[in-house]
Amino acid sequence: MARQRYRESDPVEEILTIAVKNQGGTDITLRQRLLASAAELGLSEDAVLEAERQWHAQKEQEQELAAYKADTLRHLYTHLGVYFVINFFLCWLNMLTSHGRLDWAPYVIVSWGIGMGAHLVTALIQLKNPGGEELKNWRNDEDRQHGVTVGVRIPHRPTEPKGTREP
Repeated sequence: MARQRYRESDPVEEILTIAVKNQGGTDITLRQRLLASAAELGLSEDAVLEAERQWHAQKEQEQELAAYKADTLRHLYTHLGVYFVINFFLCWLNMLTSHGRLDWAPYVIVSWGIGMGAHLVTALIQLKNPGGEELKNWRNDEDRQHGVTVGVRIPHRPTEPKGTREP
């Protein structure tokens, strides 16, 4: 019962944090209040700091999963958009060159549609159960895009200003 009451107070704490920041308060005020409350409950400062670290790690994981899901949906919607635009163009081209009949375009639509269906199914599975190898690959791609170097780092060699080099 008490555990449930504390879980329900999470939004209250977040609202109080925003209110304190809006009034010009600092995180120090909140930390002092948190440590005072913990002392009343008989919790050590180390236990509170470890719990705070875990809370931040959990929030970071939630943000990462939300970004992963958004990226998965973005890729799916991009693929769907390209599928419809290109196939519309191919149908138009097929009708233009075949006197109003669709001769070859349905084969492209069905063939590509099979791949599109597979992408849809895998995206839905990833959204329902995020994690595993796909999430690990996504993290690696995100690291590469943000320039994180893993392994040997080759230092940048500064270039010499023009006109300073001797012949």
